[in-house]
Amino acid sequence: MKRKFYFLLLLISSYISLNEAHAYLDPGSGNAIISLLLSLAVAFVYYAKSFFYKLASIITGKNVKLDRDERIAIFSEGKNYWLTYKPIIEELISQKIPFIYYSMDIHDPALTIDNEFMHSKYIGSNNRAYAKVGALKTNILLTTTPNIGCPEYPLRRPAKVGKLCHVWHSISDSSVYHLGALDHYDVALTVGDWVETPLRQIEKIRKLNKKEIISVGLPYFDELKKNHDNQISLHKADSNSKKENKVLLVAPSWGTKNCLRVYGTDFIKQALDQGYAVIYRPHPQSIKVENDFVKNVCTQFKSFKNFSFDSNPDATESMMKSDMMISDKSGVRFDYAFLYEKPVLTLDFSTDLLDEYEAVLLGRVWGEAESALIGIHLQPNDKEKIMDSIKQTLEFKGNEIINLREKVLNNYGKSASSVVSWFKKEMNLTDNQ
Repeated sequence: MKRKFYFLLLLISSYISLNEAHAYLDPGSGNAIISLLLSLAVAFVYYAKSFFYKLASIITGKNVKLDRDERIAIFSEGKNYWLTYKPIIEELISQKIPFIYYSMDIHDPALTIDNEFMHSKYIGSNNRAYAKVGALKTNILLTTTPNIGCPEYPLRRPAKVGKLCHVWHSISDSSVYHLGALDHYDVALTVGDWVETPLRQIEKIRKLNKKEIISVGLPYFDELKKNHDNQISLHKADSNSKKENKVLLVAPSWGTKNCLRVYGTDFIKQALDQGYAVIYRPHPQSIKVENDFVKNVCTQFKSFKNFSFDSNPDATESMMKSDMMISDKSGVRFDYAFLYEKPVLTLDFSTDLLDEYEAVLLGRVWGEAESALIGIHLQPNDKEKIMDSIKQTLEFKGNEIINLREKVLNNYGKSASSVVSWFKKEMNLTDNQ
């Protein structure tokens, strides 16, 4: 039977069982219990299948094997990174290249894919998952996850992985990565050729072995561009009718780089009071590690009908609806400007807040100068100018956005094929294999 069928059957049965129970569950404990049940269900599937294949081996006398380490493996922390992996997965499947996909998120859309060339596994969460990844034996392990091998990160560099490969998931260079985040990687698949210089600088400063650096572009841009191209005609038709309010997309970074921590949220209230529609779209990592802060922001403005919260992994709808973005040092600014050719208000801050990032060694953060080419740029001492700057940004006619895109983003809309081409070269695969 197919993996998808087992997976779906267990989800349905778990849901029915919970609905038939008459005991009260508060939302917090209810979510925890449901997550536990789903984890146990998936674990049961794999253990049951393992037992079945072992039994089949005894009965038939043939060596029937369920799980195997592929030559190419992909590791995902969860569905928030689905858009980065989706184009790569589709390209591998289309070229009939077998690979294995490990996810720490039971809701990862990749786990629903049923294809002979893709072997996907839910590996649980936290230490259980890290232990499984740490024991992998594969030629290439591809991941968006930085910090593997760092002392403060729970996942050591897998000893039996030939090449640990980090694929870029934002328009930036290494200045926005935590100190040492890429020190233990063998390969960096970067957004553009210009990223190599700061990577080499860091290697020289810390006396690291040189990693292989390949400029492939951004795989998730393949998907964003496809979604954009599919929907642009519809949204153009909608835009012909005059909107009542301008829509502001507030998309901060997470942690110390979160502009709402530096500038506060008063400007959101002012914008709502002045009739702007505001979409609050926090960084996916914010929802994971600073969810109380995210909830507090939503609570402040939940009474405003022109305020909305977006946690969809696919930002297409919010980006389409909005007229401008408000962000900080986040690479999402350039996603937005490059794809939709709309302006951005950058709420910047001193790099003193980046002591834990590679920017300290490089003496700069990429995007500071470039942000002036995609909109208006403010510093914390200009906090009172935010509302005026919103008006200026809405009127911004930046002719340099496309030129900047061509300069920094390789293989626009075709990054996944570049990634798979590198795979094939590394594994000596031909088009017939």
